[in-house]
Amino acid sequence: MEHSALEQAATEAAELAHEAATSAGVQVRDLHEPGELGAAADLFDRIWGRDQAGGRMLAPEALIALSHAGGQVTGAFAQQRLVGATVAFVGLADDGSSVHLHSHITGVAGDLAGRGVGRALKLHQRAWCLRRGLTRVRWTFDPLVRRNAVFNLVSLGARAVAYRHDVYGPMSDARNAGLPSDRLVAEWDLTGPRTRQALTGRAAEPDVDAMRRAGAEVVLDVGSDDEPVPAASGAPR
Repeated sequence: MEHSALEQAATEAAELAHEAATSAGVQVRDLHEPGELGAAADLFDRIWGRDQAGGRMLAPEALIALSHAGGQVTGAFAQQRLVGATVAFVGLADDGSSVHLHSHITGVAGDLAGRGVGRALKLHQRAWCLRRGLTRVRWTFDPLVRRNAVFNLVSLGARAVAYRHDVYGPMSDARNAGLPSDRLVAEWDLTGPRTRQALTGRAAEPDVDAMRRAGAEVVLDVGSDDEPVPAASGAPR
């Protein structure tokens, strides 16, 4: 993308992010101070149900290092209370040919779920990237959590580009304990037509072909007359 077009996209993205934050009733800003970064670490532990025995999701010192090194550590505040946060860092393609932002973790306090705080954080992330010349974001998500799949693939317009088996190994938090950590890899083309469609309120259709290439099997499809068409599958998940 040409420099002038990227600048315009970044300006539009910042405006859209501001609108999303206002709609959600939060202020979204990057975190740099140790106290705020420690509060973000505490928030992640509460959201995921991590206790002292299981260790922290992310230690405050790690967030401080990421922030100082130019990574993204962002918080959403409702009347001075930290109610959501996201952490990301720059990543490389396997062959080193391209750069993207890897969004490692995003969480919202349970009492504010469904109010658009997560969307506000992701749109801030999009603007953050475009200001720095980054046009793609990647992250992983649990394909069995329906609300996350709908949010990532339909509301944001990301694509599922790969399936990873047991990415994190055994996990000790309340959400994942005792379960395999299989994940879909989402890739978000920040300036692509699919994303622009999704962010203007016209939900992007899931890219079924891409999901199939990533290893997914369709067990409920849509027929020629819009009727549901179930299919048997021997897939383990």
